[in-house]
Amino acid sequence: MMRTANYISIGLLFLLLLTPAILYLSKVELLTKPLDGYFEKKQEPTLSMDSWFSGSYQEELNKYFEENLYGRDFLVRFYNQFRFWLFRQTSANGTIIGKQNVLFQDFYINALLGRDAVKIETALEDVRKFKVIQDSLRKHNIFLVLAIAPGKASFFPEYLPDSVDLKTGSTTNYDLYRHELLKSGCDFIDLKQFLLAYKSVSRHPLFPKNGTHWSGYAVTLVMDTLSKYIESKSQFDLRDFKDAGGRVASNDLKFTDNDIGKALNLLIPARNWEMYYPNIVFSKPKGRKPNLLSIGDSFNQSFWGFYPFFDEMFGDTTNYWYYNRIVAWPDSIEKLQINVKTMDLYSEVMKRDIVLIVTTEQNLNSFTFDFVKEFYSYVEVDHQTFLAKRQDFINSINGDSAWLASVKEKAIKNNLPLETMIRMDAEWMIVNEK
Repeated sequence: MMRTANYISIGLLFLLLLTPAILYLSKVELLTKPLDGYFEKKQEPTLSMDSWFSGSYQEELNKYFEENLYGRDFLVRFYNQFRFWLFRQTSANGTIIGKQNVLFQDFYINALLGRDAVKIETALEDVRKFKVIQDSLRKHNIFLVLAIAPGKASFFPEYLPDSVDLKTGSTTNYDLYRHELLKSGCDFIDLKQFLLAYKSVSRHPLFPKNGTHWSGYAVTLVMDTLSKYIESKSQFDLRDFKDAGGRVASNDLKFTDNDIGKALNLLIPARNWEMYYPNIVFSKPKGRKPNLLSIGDSFNQSFWGFYPFFDEMFGDTTNYWYYNRIVAWPDSIEKLQINVKTMDLYSEVMKRDIVLIVTTEQNLNSFTFDFVKEFYSYVEVDHQTFLAKRQDFINSINGDSAWLASVKEKAIKNNLPLETMIRMDAEWMIVNEK
């Protein structure tokens, strides 16, 4: 009996050791499907005398085999499924399971509870500067508008888990900034109030069950509202579009409608709500399409990810600046990973017809993604005067060997092209000259 037990134990051990090979030979899609999400697996380390005798090669090789072991992705999914079913927990960072298994991300909950709220004085100053910039750009026929989008937590508080005590919430950034924007007479559009008002009459979800962004259907409503608002506040007549019927689906969801669900990396995908995808038909062009600069968070990506709104309604030189850091649209430019901080901000803004800043509640603590802080100093100088002064300072820097050497050191330290650093120093001189 003991011998039989030993044979069984040895057999199970061999089976366990052979599991990666069995999974490799099986070629079953469920067993070979890679994990979703962005991550980079360890590359095989390079052997050298130093790495061998220091022990770093052996350590890195062990990590390499751990991450690249065949069948690892299947076992991770199996573990995630176990936690999801038995403990209602996820391995996705910051993901919260709400009632009816509706998925949330914790930073939207923090924004709803006011945990990230700025000081009142900060909000007052931010809005004051925004109004100054908005009025200044108006004189150059540039329309600056801020759009505030709802986070999923404030849109669906009824689905939040009981562990989230809404009564403990304090004044939020949304409350602060909305009040000051209204009081100051700024041009802004409150998409949170718009979608909440539409929520009770909508036949289709405006946020997906397993996604963190607004739904593809909601995007069509948002763009319709945005375009009408822009037309009412500017001289532009944007291209119209209509819903020519569509499809309802709970599988094969478009773009971000299942983004958190995918990140859970489960064996059996979490069930989705039925989502509606209109068939959008655009009218004929009405003339010159305005040149748009859009700045914002990932909600902005919906304007080309679900439907080609940016392509069809705005000019060919339209750009999107992701978090005011990287030029992330169009795709041909996104691949270049251009750092916005290396660009000529003043000229980029002044050549636009419309500057649209779209932010969700959870990003209001960096009001306009610091665009206001960075651009405010420019508006106090006339456009042509600014360009002339900047060129004078650029000439002065290039003509002063000591000054130029100092700028070169800063360019190397900040990993920036010399020409960019010279321009930035010249602009600093304009902003700070007495």
